[in-house]
Amino acid sequence: MEDILIIGAGVAGLAAAAELANNGAHVTIVEARDRIGGRIHTIHDPLCPVPIELGAEFVHGTSREIFDIVHGRGMLAVEATGSHLCQHDGKLAECDDYGPVEEFLDKLDATEDGDDESFESFAARAGLNEETLRHATDFVEGFNAADKELVSIHALSRQQKAEEVTGGLRSFRFAAGYDKLAAELFRSIPAGSRRLYLNSPIERIQWSPERVRAGRFIAKRVIVTTPLGVLKERRLRIDPEPNEFRAGLDSMEMGNAVRVVFRFRERFWDNRPDLASMSFMHAEGAHDFRVWWSSVPFHAPVLTAWIGGPRAESANIGGALDTLASLFEMERADLDSQLEATYFHNWHDDPWSCGSYSYVRAEGPPAADGLAEPVENTIYLAGEHTDTTGNWGTVHGAIASGHRAARQVLESL
Repeated sequence: MEDILIIGAGVAGLAAAAELANNGAHVTIVEARDRIGGRIHTIHDPLCPVPIELGAEFVHGTSREIFDIVHGRGMLAVEATGSHLCQHDGKLAECDDYGPVEEFLDKLDATEDGDDESFESFAARAGLNEETLRHATDFVEGFNAADKELVSIHALSRQQKAEEVTGGLRSFRFAAGYDKLAAELFRSIPAGSRRLYLNSPIERIQWSPERVRAGRFIAKRVIVTTPLGVLKERRLRIDPEPNEFRAGLDSMEMGNAVRVVFRFRERFWDNRPDLASMSFMHAEGAHDFRVWWSSVPFHAPVLTAWIGGPRAESANIGGALDTLASLFEMERADLDSQLEATYFHNWHDDPWSCGSYSYVRAEGPPAADGLAEPVENTIYLAGEHTDTTGNWGTVHGAIASGHRAARQVLESL
């Protein structure tokens, strides 16, 4: 019988395994995919000078969970600098008006002592003007991949405070690709204390106190790091289902986001001085793909399109290229002539994630926090959806949850 079974080899599972193994435990990690990393999904195309990120890409802020690994393992993380451009009346120029978003965030700070409600309800009650409402909605749907009719205003406030603690306005990327972080986490687990099984999906966990059966694996304790979307759709069932477990899952939603990465023959936008140092571009509201970014600080002919929230369901690659042609004031045919490759992964249709990342529903934070509680010293949950500090949807939140679950297991032993 194994001491501890870990379902999932994303960063939460790897972080939990590392902490447990380095404290003398033996761990068995079972992963449905043919790789580790979960929603970190890096493509190394020999024809592209930079890694292509189809999952997590930016490190938001300087959290210890990530930068302790960066410094301890000699990894290279570089800050994404460069200009931010916004489209006004069809023209790109430096974004010079952050007032609407700041107004929204100021009002958000004042909600903590009141009753929780959805963003849409809050926006109507707060009397946001049309411009502020548009920017705030883009922020909630784009950054949080959330539905404005569902997402909790208290959770948004907690998330904003968490970002301030870690300096979340600063963004970094890994020179060697985000999958390097997962690889280094795995390397930190002593080889003699771990076993990893890939291509091994688990559909059902049967348990009684201090006894777990998951497929052919038997253990005394299990840490379940399966993404929220998979649990909500019951692609993995826990039998019997723990008390309050479903209430915790129902208090949260799996967000939807679509990104498309385009590789071009050359950085043709360098011909325009106003675009040469471009980091982010923001399209006007009529476009689906309103957020774009380059590979800055790396010099590569790559651009990424992003859309989050309910609008992501109808997004398509052709629409993304139409938006880019508008941003660059180019004919679509001229843009297509530069295009060499397109990279895309649909996380919503991915059976091992069923969405991009989580957010909390209105009135949901108390039940959501309950997902971090152990079940009879036998079942423990980890993953970004089990974070209790406001770092839902982040890699550092997932890592922190893995450490938390490992500590809970060690205390139970």
